[in-house]
Amino acid sequence: MAASARSIFVNALSQTLGGGAAVARNLTAALAAQRPSAAFTLLCSNREVADGPYPDNVEVALRPTPRSLPLRVAWEQWKLPGLLERAKADVLLGLGGFALFTSGIPQVCVWQNPNIYARTKVRRSALVRAQIVAQRRAQYLSMKKARLNVFLSEDGVRECGTRWPMQQIPHRVIYHGISLDPAPAADGGAREFDRPFALAVGHSYYHKNYEALIDAMDVYRRTHGDALALVVAGGPVSAAHHRALIDSVERRQLGEIVHFLGAVSRERVADLYRSARVYVTTTLLESFGLTPLEAMSHGLPVLASDASCLPEICADAALYCDPRDPTEIARKLHELCSDDALREALRARGFERVKRFGWERCAEQHLAALDGCLGG
Repeated sequence: MAASARSIFVNALSQTLGGGAAVARNLTAALAAQRPSAAFTLLCSNREVADGPYPDNVEVALRPTPRSLPLRVAWEQWKLPGLLERAKADVLLGLGGFALFTSGIPQVCVWQNPNIYARTKVRRSALVRAQIVAQRRAQYLSMKKARLNVFLSEDGVRECGTRWPMQQIPHRVIYHGISLDPAPAADGGAREFDRPFALAVGHSYYHKNYEALIDAMDVYRRTHGDALALVVAGGPVSAAHHRALIDSVERRQLGEIVHFLGAVSRERVADLYRSARVYVTTTLLESFGLTPLEAMSHGLPVLASDASCLPEICADAALYCDPRDPTEIARKLHELCSDDALREALRARGFERVKRFGWERCAEQHLAALDGCLGG
């Protein structure tokens, strides 16, 4: 009989924003619920992740992340292995991808950041470009060190295979889950907007490509009037980049129809999903694409980028657009907003699509991967 991991550490120190934080919280809770006889320790640096809720067999170790990335990496590489050894951990699930090179504990590395390996050209600061070069070199060594590497889509494996010989690296694809039980509505909700709106959810990373959405709303207004608004729920990652997005809205005099809300609560996001006319994402790069599936689970028809892994994840449950063509984005938005039959068809397909992505199934596959590490 195969051994079962009984002392499992989950390293979520780098999961601090948006989908990464949601995955850390939901996956850990699902793992612990699936295996109540095991002891789980969740290492995290984010209060949203730490607060759970979790089953009783999860111990949360909240350790605020140093502002300096080198300091955090140093702590993980030189201090964390000793902590795992003293705790007699059976296995480590690394949600940040990179392995602990000085640890003998079996490790499963989950690669959630496609910026490291994907070929997609995304505008980045000089500092981020330098970090990605270093991370890319560390990725190959990490993948060889890990007992197993988990990717979130087949697209991710293909992209990584353009840089590294994946046939020599132990790996598998495990899709994330989504929460199918909507959170309660926030007080006041989305009734503050005076017209129907398209919703986009996600912090303003460069690869989210919000510039194209702003351009598309400008085209939409000139072509179809101002009957549709755009609401973006997500805070700044780079203050300068976020400010540039706001300046673009103001310069085009789109302030009445384009709204950047900043970071909002989970309850508020759920209320926005329920209140929007359509969901739209023009992202250039994703490892999985959590928010379109969340939108589908709330009955919201989706207009998605045809780039990266989104066609794989959303399949026939979304309408697709070229994320680099604002004119096409505007045209597809109008088509989706004005065609009741199309919206109803996508809504029905969306409800069926999300049934494929549950946290219970995701947790089962991760537990099988963790147990497999114990056989050496």
